[in-house]
Amino acid sequence: MNQDSFQRLIGLLIQFLDSETVQLSEKARKDRTTIHYYSEIVRYWNKINFIYSYTIKAVNHSGNTTKTTKAIYFLIIYRKFWENATFEEIINDFQPFPKSLVPILSKKSLLQFYKKLQTFSWKKAFSNKSTIEKVSIDNAIPTFVLRRLKPYLQPDFILRNMEKLDSPEELKTAIAIIEHQRNIKSDLKERVKTYLIENKIPFSEDPIINSMFLIPSRHLSQILQTQFYKRGNLLILDKGSAYIVKLLSPEKKGSFLDMCAAPGIKTILLSNFAYPQNKIFAVDFALTRVYEMKDMLKFYNTTNVSIMNGDSIDPPLRESTKYDKILLDAPCTGSGTFSSHPELKWRQNRSFLYQNVTLQEKLLNSAVSLLKPGGILVYSTCSLYAEEGELQVNHLLDTLLPMDLPEYFSDPYRINDTLPEGIGRLFPALHGTKGFFVGKFKKKGA
Repeated sequence: MNQDSFQRLIGLLIQFLDSETVQLSEKARKDRTTIHYYSEIVRYWNKINFIYSYTIKAVNHSGNTTKTTKAIYFLIIYRKFWENATFEEIINDFQPFPKSLVPILSKKSLLQFYKKLQTFSWKKAFSNKSTIEKVSIDNAIPTFVLRRLKPYLQPDFILRNMEKLDSPEELKTAIAIIEHQRNIKSDLKERVKTYLIENKIPFSEDPIINSMFLIPSRHLSQILQTQFYKRGNLLILDKGSAYIVKLLSPEKKGSFLDMCAAPGIKTILLSNFAYPQNKIFAVDFALTRVYEMKDMLKFYNTTNVSIMNGDSIDPPLRESTKYDKILLDAPCTGSGTFSSHPELKWRQNRSFLYQNVTLQEKLLNSAVSLLKPGGILVYSTCSLYAEEGELQVNHLLDTLLPMDLPEYFSDPYRINDTLPEGIGRLFPALHGTKGFFVGKFKKKGA
């Protein structure tokens, strides 16, 4: 680790310690070393913090620590416990030792801390902890998440899903073929397939989406360097997103509304699957994200999408405007996305959950009002909580009819000992996706 990476990493960890929303600079985004260590330390934050708190007392440094020294100790803990690094290997990261740290840290104090880590005992450290605290710390899962999922999932299945989300390299990355001229017969899929074979990139063809390959995430950087990607012929996504878009049957005629569309991945896929004359309207509240979506749609040569910057709860549309099909991929807690957003783990609490639940309810009511009688609504969240899924859609059943989902979706959670209709889930441990809830409904009155 060079000095620039070290300084950037410590700066990001200090921001996280300050409970700030961490903003990655352009340099940080391009620095793979910084991104790797920041993401992994945050991923195991409560476990590392527990080891730190237990050890710092033993070396009597607790009164002399600052956020800077704490961030450095967190890095040492990660390298010792997750990489089995020696003290000499770790101290090389600090060479030359930053002058700003000389007054508060020394090689001697770092060595003393490292030696204490070598004698760390989980049995002793856990002696006064409850079962749920032990599970939370040992598996780096917030107790809030464990308590929310316990009524619906078996304990071992919760752990299996969290383990998958903590191992993003084990999840497959989907690459979808984007045809710019779908009315012309193309050999694009075969050319991509040939590239994967010739470059010895393991792949499988998705059994559900004909135009999608699945590859190990470690090969993604190779894909990003290809002309296929640079020309806008490959879309990188989670395959669960493609399964959700497919539920709208976009190949059939109709008008489409994507209510919370940015950054535009599902919108692009919807456009790519769509009947050529279909018109798609994409709305998002955040202007900066709308500009990002606009650039993305341009990159993928998406011409049948109209973008609107507005609040989907009260969109800037005529009262008479109604749609045949609506996709509401609603803002949520992201409890199914810890693989790509580990910092979200430590934002999980009751206030954050119900802030999202309230927003989702308003968006759902808006979606129903914008849907034609007989129209189709697909509602999804990347959440494992029932409050953002099964319990959220209950109030809609007076106006919406549940529709059957394909068998590749798992059953939803049982509510009052019954399986609700028209809804399902995708689980990291079963499907190799992020954690998704999805429901498909038809508006009454047709």
